[in-house]
Amino acid sequence: CLAELEAIFSRTLQVPSRCIAVDGTWGSGRTALVNAACDAAGRSECLVLRARGGTVERQVPFSVLGKFVESAAGLAASTSVSAEADALQDLLRSEPGVRLDPADISPRFHSLVMALRALGPVLLAVDDADLADRETLAVLQYLVRRLDNQQIWLLVTARPLHPGEGLRPVDGLLTDSETRQFILEPLHQDSVRMMLAGFFGDDPDQEFVAACARATGGIPLFLKTLLPCLSRSKSPAASLRSLRPHHWEASGRITAKPPAASSGRG
Repeated sequence: CLAELEAIFSRTLQVPSRCIAVDGTWGSGRTALVNAACDAAGRSECLVLRARGGTVERQVPFSVLGKFVESAAGLAASTSVSAEADALQDLLRSEPGVRLDPADISPRFHSLVMALRALGPVLLAVDDADLADRETLAVLQYLVRRLDNQQIWLLVTARPLHPGEGLRPVDGLLTDSETRQFILEPLHQDSVRMMLAGFFGDDPDQEFVAACARATGGIPLFLKTLLPCLSRSKSPAASLRSLRPHHWEASGRITAKPPAASSGRG
């Protein structure tokens, strides 16, 4: 997954400009992947604009888009693009009670991104896009549908859509036929073994690997949290036998209680 993203951003793999979606459960490594992808894009001289959804951002119209415009103003300082970014920032900061329409904002944001492209390839990255405000997502859909081969990419991460949940604003992007989608699955035992070997410095036996995979469900964050606990135990195998998957909280801590509800962050 990361290797393909690196190839896209370095332009060694020629693909159309598009939305790239990373779909994974809480703790599956979505944020780690988007961080690595943004670093790779930066090394390839892309202009990287980042934002993140959340419970607050979801309720405030254009809050995520505002982060992009703010970043664009900083990246384009002392250029003609800066004035365009500043003007859009002023518009998004309209007086309280003034309701802005995504249909009016979308062409202006599209124009800003095209102006940035004159300075270099562009990556827009939204972590936890399922928690972004619907106005921003409408603008991003407008942008993506007008991209061709300009080396402009939109990278989003999101939780999977659960049965009976109903479509979310982000699903317009995720279900688009042109979207390149990566699904983060739980770690296989070979990957668990590699993480254990790297942490302990020895190749672990298969029974221990299987026990770690069962205890964590193959979720990377849970495994990373478990390893220091095992290292402090006189008998890591015995400690594992006392653990079950329900011993994990949404915060990633080991607990004897059932987990609290996840906020959806990856």
